[in-house]
Amino acid sequence: MYKIIFFLFLCITSFLLSFSTIVFGFDIILMSQVDEIYDDNITYADKNKINDFITELIMGLGVKHTDQTMSLKLIGHINQQIYIDNCDFNNNFQDININFNNELTARDQFTLKNLFIRDKVDQSSFEDEFGNTDGRYTYNRNRLNLTYSRFFSEQLALSAHYSNKLDQRSRSDLSDSYFNSPGLEFKYSLIYGTTLSLLYEYEHIRFKPGDDASAQRATAKFTQYFTDQIHFQCKTGLDFIVSYNNKHYTKPFISASIVDDIDDKSSIRILFIKQYYFTTYSQDVTNNWRFSGSIKRQLRERLSCNCSCFYGFAEFVFSERTYNLVGVDISFNYDIRETIESLIQYTYSQRNSDTGVSEYVKNRVLFGIKIDL
Repeated sequence: MYKIIFFLFLCITSFLLSFSTIVFGFDIILMSQVDEIYDDNITYADKNKINDFITELIMGLGVKHTDQTMSLKLIGHINQQIYIDNCDFNNNFQDININFNNELTARDQFTLKNLFIRDKVDQSSFEDEFGNTDGRYTYNRNRLNLTYSRFFSEQLALSAHYSNKLDQRSRSDLSDSYFNSPGLEFKYSLIYGTTLSLLYEYEHIRFKPGDDASAQRATAKFTQYFTDQIHFQCKTGLDFIVSYNNKHYTKPFISASIVDDIDDKSSIRILFIKQYYFTTYSQDVTNNWRFSGSIKRQLRERLSCNCSCFYGFAEFVFSERTYNLVGVDISFNYDIRETIESLIQYTYSQRNSDTGVSEYVKNRVLFGIKIDL
């Protein structure tokens, strides 16, 4: 049913985009991509691993528009994965992504971002691997973020935001989850390059079937631009958690990041987060910390390289189990022509746990060609 709805969406969108291009000046986004993948552990297993070659066919259709006060980008993708030896794992998934920014007035801005994905769990990032439960199952996931900002002066601004997460799963042993989080941020620029923010966020998660939990977070954020290329950001505060068993916790939150755009060809990003948070797949609270870093380098006019690493550790408060994840990703992009891009990527991930359950080592090699029409 979802495939039919998504196909109709693309057909209707294609017609509307052609019409809007003529009448309203919208630009059409049309892309296709073919990937050949070798995966040595398609089931994320510790023993009796299964390897396979996978052909991935991707088609994307969307629209974008930009003027002096507004920008809009809407794009949807259909992805067909074909397993050579394990046809039962063949997978078709879809996504729709919307990004909208509007300067309502000279002092007021509004932003909307929404991502809908229908897929089988086939983690596309280390954050996904670290934050999801193991196994393959169909899920529907929606992520909505709304932000309204008011600039009272060049130094003073106030932002209100709202986040919503919806996760629906096909497995009977996993409950659907609904997450809502409104918040406020008060931002003040002390001097040029130095900004102090005070933030308040309320989080509520409900499982169906299951219980609900909530948390209030009060934090302070400090941002320092040392130069136009280098900036540092630190965020710290407290989480006041009311958990599923109605037990109250007061826990610290801290994050720190540094970004260095060395020149127009190189950039470095490093991020550290330590927090207690609700998972969207389990009625538990995790005490976790995560470190990630990435380096991007334009090696030649058409050749670029991206290297990233990840380490995460999580301890579940109720079940008292722990696990960690290590990941490394290296990719090379080569622009064959202005609209044709090739990609070579290697990904390594390893997950360990104190119980010996849900452990795996995984290697993945990808070669792809992307065409923007």
